[in-house]
Order: sequence, then structure tokens, then C-alpha cells
Amino acid sequence: MNILILTAKCGMGHYQCAKAIREKIEASRMTSFIDRVDIVDIYEEKSCDKAKFFYKLYDLFVDRGNILYNYSYKQVKKKKENQFILHWIDKVFVENFEKIVVDRKPDLVISTYSFASELMSSYKEETGSTIPLVTWITDVQPHAGWVNPCTDLYVVADQISQKSLVAMGVARDEIKIGGIPVLGRFDGAHGRRVGDKRRLLIMGGGLGLLPKDRKFYEALDAAEDVEVSVVTGKNKELYAMLTHRFPEMRVYGYVKNVDELMNDADILLTKAGGMTMFEAIQIEKPMLIFKPFLEQEVHNAAYIDAMHIGYVLPSNVKSAKDDVPIILGVLKNDAWLADMRTNLRRVKDAIDTRVVDDILCFESRVLC
Repeated sequence: MNILILTAKCGMGHYQCAKAIREKIEASRMTSFIDRVDIVDIYEEKSCDKAKFFYKLYDLFVDRGNILYNYSYKQVKKKKENQFILHWIDKVFVENFEKIVVDRKPDLVISTYSFASELMSSYKEETGSTIPLVTWITDVQPHAGWVNPCTDLYVVADQISQKSLVAMGVARDEIKIGGIPVLGRFDGAHGRRVGDKRRLLIMGGGLGLLPKDRKFYEALDAAEDVEVSVVTGKNKELYAMLTHRFPEMRVYGYVKNVDELMNDADILLTKAGGMTMFEAIQIEKPMLIFKPFLEQEVHNAAYIDAMHIGYVLPSNVKSAKDDVPIILGVLKNDAWLADMRTNLRRVKDAIDTRVVDDILCFESRVLC
């Protein structure tokens, strides 16, 4: 069986999800029936240079044009027909999608990116292809772009996501609850070393969307018995400022050992990205969340708050220095942290870890 996983590096969550799915496929009980698993970034397939240009535009759109980004997101969420501008932009950077499918001859297609799902659905409609399409949704609150007519199965984060899809007209028996998959190295959780300083890990996703105000870091750096680590991602300007002004602070750029850094921390301070959220759930790490400014992260933050697995700060990234007393208060509150860890374990235990096996099983309705 050849499996094609379609994705994109818009924010990296979609791509990390694709990698986690591939890992779970290769570790599944059906692995002996698998010949090949390909992960394809639909933008890189056309041209690496054009893909780099596209992702630079995307990063700028998210970082500097978040008002326009949120408007676009809301329009897509309301109605698929409203995303014609995004379609035009995407089609400039995606060439001959049919060739992606024909060259790889997949027996199953899994998509972790909404536009890739739409492209595959259109391909099936136009060609009459019967290749099963599984869409694994990487948002807690799905938007209309995820829902496409030729999708055989949807995998969603939890029951809240399932209800949203049903409200959009998707049949309940076409939906499985499987969380947002993360790499296996995030499995398990380790307790804090007794007697150590309290450890705070700050992350802002791949783009390093973190406070720029020096006073925020000065207040944290001045706190007694607190060890601060910051992952700045691609934010080279912030990395340079922190390493120059705060030699006692542990500052990292783009890292590949997030699991180790999370395990070593008492709490994670971050933005409400879906992938980061489920990595924290899997590793049972309490979260502090900057008040979100991106629309889909508003829903993620609401989920974190509703499940009591973290605390959403009253201030956004720009005003984060005002919340330093809250951050330090939560960090040093053993009872609160223990309660969050209990809730994290409950959410984690509710995730169906057999979804990948179900998708691959020859007796499942997708492949029969």
C-alpha cells in the first residue's frame, strides 16, 4: 500500500502533524502492508524558490498583517465561497496537482492542510478517482475549508471539533476523534526535580511570536528562584537581543528538541497553536497562554481554558509585562500545577490512539 500525506508548512503545525502521522503509520500493526509513505508539501512540489517566497509572504501576513489574516479566516469559516482570494493566491503557487497524485500512485491520501484536502477532493470529482481521502484536521474549531464532498473520513481533535463538523453537515459516522497527532518522543511525562529552581519555558512557535518589550524579560530575569528558557524560533532579532542583554537566560533559536525542553520545565508559556497545545497535552505540561490575536488560536485558547489544562493571560504579547506577577504566581503554585496535570492526563487519556490502525485496517470502511 502506498500512502500519500499532503501538507504545507504554514506555521509548521500542519507539517509536524504529517510527520507524526507517518511515524504512527510506520509503528502500526498494519506496517507490513505498507510499501511507502510520502509526505508532500503542495507548495514545494512546484518550485523550492517559489515555495520560499510563498512562506515569506505567509510569515509576514501572520506577523504584521494579522488583522487581514483574521478577516480572511473569518470569511473562510463562514462560507467556502468566500475564500476565492485565497484560492487565487494558492493556485499561483500550486502547479499541476494531478501530477502529484499520478506520480506517486497512492492507495490512500491523508491531508493535514485544508487547501490540500480541497485540491484532492476536486481531483477526485474531475477524474472519478476512488482513492480514499482522509482529512486530519489540525484546528480545534474547524472552518468550512476543511469540509469537502469527496472526503471519505475526517479525524478531529475532540468532541467539540466533532460537533462543529456535524453542524456543517458532515455525518457523524464519517468522523473519528484522534486528537492532533504529535511525534512519539512527546509520550510520557516527568516530574520536576525536587529542590530545583522553578523552570519557565517560553515559546512563540516557529516564527517566534513573542514579546519584544525588554521590560518583560527584565521582570522575569529578576525573579528569585526562577530559571527562564526562551525558544525564539526564526526570530533572529529577539534572539540577538536576549543573548546580549540576559546572559543568565537560556535562549535558543530554532530547535529540534522541544520535547526535552518541555519535559524540563514546570510550565510552558506560549501562544495557543494547535500543535503546541497537543504536544503539551501529550507530555502533560501545564500551559500559560498569551491572549491570542490570531482567530483560530482564540478557539484553541478557549479550549485550554474550558478543559482547565492551562491559564489564558489577560494581556496579549505586546502587553505581556503587565502579566509577569500572574505568570510567577502560577509558576509557584504547586496545587494549581498539580490540578492542571491531572486535567491534562484526563484529556490525553480520552484521545483514541487506535485511529491510525483503524484507517489502515483492511476491514475499515475507508479501505474496504
